[in-house]
Amino acid sequence: MKKYDEFLDPNFCKDGSPQNAVIRFFFGLKTRNIDMMLDFCQITWKKKRPFAREKLEMFFGDIFLHGMKIKRMRRISDTCYEAFLQVGFKVRNKPKAIVSVVRAMVVCEKGVFMPDVNGRWGVNPISVLKGFGIYKRIFIDPEKIGG
Repeated sequence: MKKYDEFLDPNFCKDGSPQNAVIRFFFGLKTRNIDMMLDFCQITWKKKRPFAREKLEMFFGDIFLHGMKIKRMRRISDTCYEAFLQVGFKVRNKPKAIVSVVRAMVVCEKGVFMPDVNGRWGVNPISVLKGFGIYKRIFIDPEKIGG
């Protein structure tokens, strides 16, 4: 499987959009900037975890992102989108680069358990883990989700 290097510019989408939250969350991962990832996490997820930053380091510390492209954004509701991203990455101590699809749920909230269209968009990091194979190292073929 070839290495995938394309990456969207973090300034590609307007601030305050679900796409912007996704791009900036993953740009944080690419640049190893855990604070940026935390800033673009879902409010409920980060506020309900006293050690949210440490959790992100634990979840994503072995992932080295090379590329990311949004394949599809599906509107679930006014305050929730499902994003499908094609990603290229390596896992620490593994020789091969991997190209897979990551699913990310993006939620707009004003506070903990307070979805609101006038809130802030954030990525639920747990929704991302399966695409990186964190749970079972199962990868989705990018061709199966279309473009």
